[in-house]
Amino acid sequence: EDLLFKTTKRQHFASFDTNYHKHVFTATKETVSQIIVAYDQKNIPVAASEFFIFKNTAYYVYAGSLGRETPVGAMYLLIWEILKYAKIKNCSILDLWGSLPLNHNPKHPWSGFTKFKKGFGTTFKEYISAKDLVVSKFPYFVYKILYFSKSTLTFIKKKLL
Repeated sequence: EDLLFKTTKRQHFASFDTNYHKHVFTATKETVSQIIVAYDQKNIPVAASEFFIFKNTAYYVYAGSLGRETPVGAMYLLIWEILKYAKIKNCSILDLWGSLPLNHNPKHPWSGFTKFKKGFGTTFKEYISAKDLVVSKFPYFVYKILYFSKSTLTFIKKKLL
């Protein structure tokens, strides 16, 4: 979890909180969810990924690393191990799940992981964007206010510092 949150902060993208990730893994670990961790020589976690296996596809969904301090090749090792596991589970597809469009700005904060994913010789497929399913309007309204308030404050704080 810590590696994921360090990565989301560094790469400027949102993630669900710790409780969400614990709940998803607990609910799906017997059926689809797997976690793989790369350690350095001192047995310290340096990179990790939670991935899902469903039917013939392995989904590389959540991942994180120490960033510049991550040993060279740790993230590639994770993908390699996911591929080996997926093959054992009879998967024929590894979905690297999410990147910038083909004509993205190379200075975009996400260009690093887009380049990483493209480095595997992937095929870019564009799908419709994710949408929230609003079950209860008032709690969702409060959530949106809090979420955008936090995002706005973070943006202002970065500009001022």
